Amino acid sequence: MTMYIDSMAAIQALRQGPVSERKRIKMQGRAWKSFLRPTLIEKGLRILMLHVKSHDGLERPEQRGNDKADKIAKKLMNQAETLEPLPYFITAEEKFLAFHKDTLITDNIRTWLKEQELTQLQNAWRKLKVQGRLFRRFPQQILTLTKLIKNWSIERAEGKAWIFFIFAICDWLPLNYRVHSHSNDTPKTLCCLCQGNAPETTEHLFTFPVLREEHNTLRERTDRIFKKWSIHTPHLDISRISVLKVTGSISFRRNCPKIRSHSHSQVRRCNNLSKITGKLIKIHKAILTSGKA
Repeated sequence: MTMYIDSMAAIQALRQGPVSERKRIKMQGRAWKSFLRPTLIEKGLRILMLHVKSHDGLERPEQRGNDKADKIAKKLMNQAETLEPLPYFITAEEKFLAFHKDTLITDNIRTWLKEQELTQLQNAWRKLKVQGRLFRRFPQQILTLTKLIKNWSIERAEGKAWIFFIFAICDWLPLNYRVHSHSNDTPKTLCCLCQGNAPETTEHLFTFPVLREEHNTLRERTDRIFKKWSIHTPHLDISRISVLKVTGSISFRRNCPKIRSHSHSQVRRCNNLSKITGKLIKIHKAILTSGKA
């Protein structure tokens, strides 16, 4: 028997062979697939499924047959609107429903449970006063960086890098200020690697001279991105810009309370504004140059 079907998704679903019970429970359209699969497995060698384009003329017999099938389906659909409600469960459907409060769970229950677990853990993390400070400010960026750094650590066999990242985002790095901030011994909270008499905090790691090579690399990469975007930045102090790289894009915040308290959408608008301002400055300089000439 040859079957002409105008849906490639239906053909691929029907051509799928035997699956495990776990995959069967998770798949979409489970009821219909469970109803048809035993017959298809039994008579699969005698059934040929081919694709026919819908609404593509009536020249060939399979096109006329597909058009006739569409008309029959529409007729029965219109008739079904006047019928009494049918039973909720159909043949080959498991007769149970999963609810969460008043919401019916129609998708994969395992995926839904994992999402709920992740949501609850994130909410508990946000409520932490110190450890949740960075996650409250950069929730999406931390989730993205978590996946990237986890993959990098596995590829390079650097388990300590993964542990360092966890300590960093939770503000658990054993810095002098964190270890001795509750004591009255102020000198112990200062940085031991520089002579600036500054507390050794996480922010201090991005400014003290010992990491000048890393700072210079960060500034060079920032300059390249700004030049690529044609952003005019002479009014910005690059040494005081914190760069956050997320999925190939860079957003920056100047180290001042007004900009630091802005949301990510406001920072993006600042980026666009800086770009426009830079172009206006170039135009202004060109006008002044032409006027002097």
